[in-house]
Amino acid sequence: MQADVQESEEKARATAWLSHGLETLVAKLQRKSGAPAGHPHDFDFDVIIVGSGYGAAVAAAELAGCTDAKGNSIKVCVLERGKEYLAGMFPSRMADLAGHVRFATPRARKPKGVRDGLFDVRTSGDAVAVVANGLGGGSLINAGVMAMPHAAVFQEARWPQAIRQDCTLPKLAARLRTRLGAKKVTEWSSKTGVVQELAGSQAFKLARVTVAHATGPNAAGVSLDECMACGDCATGCNHNAKDSLDLNLLYQAKLAGAEIFTGTTVLRVERAEGVGSGWVLHLNHTDEHLRVRQPAPFQVRARRVILAAGTLGSTEILMRSQTDKLKLSTQLGRKFSANGDMIAVGHDLNQPVKAVADEAEPPAQRGVGPTI
Repeated sequence: MQADVQESEEKARATAWLSHGLETLVAKLQRKSGAPAGHPHDFDFDVIIVGSGYGAAVAAAELAGCTDAKGNSIKVCVLERGKEYLAGMFPSRMADLAGHVRFATPRARKPKGVRDGLFDVRTSGDAVAVVANGLGGGSLINAGVMAMPHAAVFQEARWPQAIRQDCTLPKLAARLRTRLGAKKVTEWSSKTGVVQELAGSQAFKLARVTVAHATGPNAAGVSLDECMACGDCATGCNHNAKDSLDLNLLYQAKLAGAEIFTGTTVLRVERAEGVGSGWVLHLNHTDEHLRVRQPAPFQVRARRVILAAGTLGSTEILMRSQTDKLKLSTQLGRKFSANGDMIAVGHDLNQPVKAVADEAEPPAQRGVGPTI
């Protein structure tokens, strides 16, 4: 009977929610009994993970279901500022995009647009960055390319010594690729064939992407549908074919007992007062209208906090958290690097590449394939 229930849960994931809104967390804290609020040992969670992208999802999947030294289950909480998306909720036309974008300019005191929109656009004099805003982070709007860096990268002095001396990283990467459902792109020969021809005698290697090559369960047991090659990877998969984090690691964390809350913006963190060590997080609704109705931030306490809100998100939280009691490096907020240092453009090719989706064509007839 238990196996039947488990199978039913797995099949239902594509149309079921993993998360609750911030209001559910607030109600939960208000109903909490035990030590009075403010007591040094009154922690709401053992671990709070801020963010739900790759780093956060790995942490949640590894920690959920674990026990502490006394044999008690670790209470894990994941906080995501964006929404949770199910297949069919993503924009499918250019006309839809405006309702899914938040953006910030260098001198603006607060973001504009849709606060919990899928796309978070940051502009500055040096660069324009687009990051995801939703449960699953960047996995929602990328093609899920899983490429292991060269070994020399992990020997750079900026890494902790433990990482530089860790010879198990390739094995860990291979295990993670399996859990993420990364497989080599072989079905969409039009695009890969043209690129291979352009490479000529240069090295050519097929990328691994987290897109379903066939209908069936992924490594987490969630049923996915075969990719129809629509080419809409960068705006979210409406066809249940992308093996995004909400369908693998975050799903596993939820089954193991992790609590996930969306629409939650963490404003700052501070050390908890009192004898017990721990942290207090100040948070509020991401949605602008809800925040107007509830301007005062909420507080939640945790023994440990993992900031995994992305390069920009984690840095912003830390910069807002600096006080005399929490002093951070003077390098905080400096020395950023983009993840794309070179752009190459090919034109006037001898054969069609089918690199870009055309919304005028039915998705199943485009033949574009995974697109980043």
